[in-house]
Amino acid sequence: MSLSDLLTNAQSNTVSLDDPKWFQFVLDHLDYIKARSTVFAIDAPLMNLYRYDLRRFLKVYMKRHEDIGGIVQLLNGIKNDFEFAEPRNLIIPEDSLITKLYHSYVTVNANAS
Repeated sequence: MSLSDLLTNAQSNTVSLDDPKWFQFVLDHLDYIKARSTVFAIDAPLMNLYRYDLRRFLKVYMKRHEDIGGIVQLLNGIKNDFEFAEPRNLIIPEDSLITKLYHSYVTVNANAS
C-alpha cells in the first residue's frame, strides 16, 4: 500500500473492520478502547425501537458513525445482530477515539512500509 493509498483511506475515515490488519490493530487495542469508552444503558422501550439493528441504534440514536458497529460488537461480545435484542449496558466509544486510533494505525503502516 502506497503512502497515497494510506492518506486516501485516512481521509475517507473508514473504520469498519474489513481490513484484516486494522481488525488486528483494534484487537490489540481493545483494552485501551474499553478504558476510554462510556457505558450506556439501553432500557426495554429503547431496545424495542432498535432490536436486531445495532448500527442503526448507533447512527440514529447515539449519533455515532455506523462503521464503529463492529468495534462495539467486539467490546460487548455481540456476535451478530440477533444478539442485540435484550435491554443491556453497552460499552460505546466516541467516534473521535476510533478516528484517532485509525490515524495511529495508518501512521504505523506508513512507517512500516
